[in-house]
Amino acid sequence: MQQFDSGAVAQWSALTLGAATVTSIARSPADGAILLFTADGTVFRMPDAATLQTYGAPLSGAFGANGSTLYAGGTAACGQGDSDGGVLYEVRLDGTLRWVSDHFCGTRVLTVSFADGRLVWADPAAGGVMAEDGIAGGGPAVVVAPGSLTDPRFVIPLADGSLLVPNRDTNGQYEISHYDASGNLLDAAWSPDIVDAPDGGVLAGANVVLSYASTQQLLAAPAASGGPLVAFATGAFRPAATALSVDVSNDLVISDPTSASVWVLPASGSATLIAQADAASPWFYVGDGRLVTVDGDEFELVMP
Repeated sequence: MQQFDSGAVAQWSALTLGAATVTSIARSPADGAILLFTADGTVFRMPDAATLQTYGAPLSGAFGANGSTLYAGGTAACGQGDSDGGVLYEVRLDGTLRWVSDHFCGTRVLTVSFADGRLVWADPAAGGVMAEDGIAGGGPAVVVAPGSLTDPRFVIPLADGSLLVPNRDTNGQYEISHYDASGNLLDAAWSPDIVDAPDGGVLAGANVVLSYASTQQLLAAPAASGGPLVAFATGAFRPAATALSVDVSNDLVISDPTSASVWVLPASGSATLIAQADAASPWFYVGDGRLVTVDGDEFELVMP
């Protein structure tokens, strides 16, 4: 950024936004901070020449729920120049957003640790696992150190407080690694190699279930022991599931945007179609029978 003063041009800050296109610049009347607006809808804030904060970002990252409180991320700023990453928001049912934290670069699904109630997510850009307590301004905390994992897909919390993280191993295949609540590695191959990268995963009753949209598979391993993944759904039901969650009975809720369908599948029994919707994100119940998701920049609500 450069400052013009009486015809002279002086560099005010050496920080950059990489390839992002700045469309307008403003100054906050409240504190004098400089606001930068980019073509993709991201807003950056510079309170001084050495600080570049992501102030606002369009929703594009992970989505999840902590009880009836919904959270979603905007990750357009991740990897842009000297940006500190994207933004984590609380999404309210009236469609408004509450800023929770910057430094957010999560993908796919936000989940909740059974150990301490914090939101946890995989950060594939950093190669680690992060957590947030949902209190505005707190900032993400490191759970699994950056650089420890290659392409971590998401986090599946287990009832004992430990965490499962599907990630790519040194053979280029995907395994599920097991960590304790503090991020210490317990078993690198809790569930061993499978060729395809999983799209979704969740603890559903006694099973950990993963979805593979490209091959239309739902695979599972016992939550108590791990081991090789086996078919969870058999027969004609083969959804192209991009995301998974569970309902109040711990039955699987399946997002299948290919057929614009949302299904419920119990551990034993047949799948039931509960909604026609093409969201690729997981659906969550909000305590009154309604299902909610955030898919890209769209907030979707399904009535019972």
